[in-house]
Amino acid sequence: MSKIIISLNDKKLYFYVNNLLQGVYPISIGKPETPTPIGEFTVIEKTVNPGGGLGTRWLGFTREKHGIHGTNNPSTIGKAVSAGCVRMYNHHIEAIYPYVPIGTPIIIKDFYQDPNVSYFDDFYYHSTNKYYTVKAGDSLWKIGQKYGTTVHGLKKANNLNSDLIFPGQTLIIP
Repeated sequence: MSKIIISLNDKKLYFYVNNLLQGVYPISIGKPETPTPIGEFTVIEKTVNPGGGLGTRWLGFTREKHGIHGTNNPSTIGKAVSAGCVRMYNHHIEAIYPYVPIGTPIIIKDFYQDPNVSYFDDFYYHSTNKYYTVKAGDSLWKIGQKYGTTVHGLKKANNLNSDLIFPGQTLIIP
């Protein structure tokens, strides 16, 4: 079962499958005058190519039309600019979309920190980090070979508890 936790303070979306963290994604949130709602929700609607400025995928979670969606303006990611929705890069929402069925829990908090991620490790904040976006057919072993690291190193740097990775997921290369 999938689960999404959103941390408004640091504008991050945490994506879990079977309670194992699969990815942490940058997001945009609501403006102060139209804030993203805080609380516990579930996915009630899914749409591919919803139109307008909603990017390539829509995951609705309130009857008031709040949702998680892509964006046609990627420069807004990391900012408080929406009418209350949560925006993601299109390739990020496309990566998680197939794994988010109707009924998936969405928890939105002012602040959230995964207890298994060390936010003070050098690799997390280090400005010279290398990043890699997973492509179809990739494995941790192939990525490790390409960048001269190990599967264990990749799993540790990205707080992965399994070898499961998704196309579109961004990985830190230690």
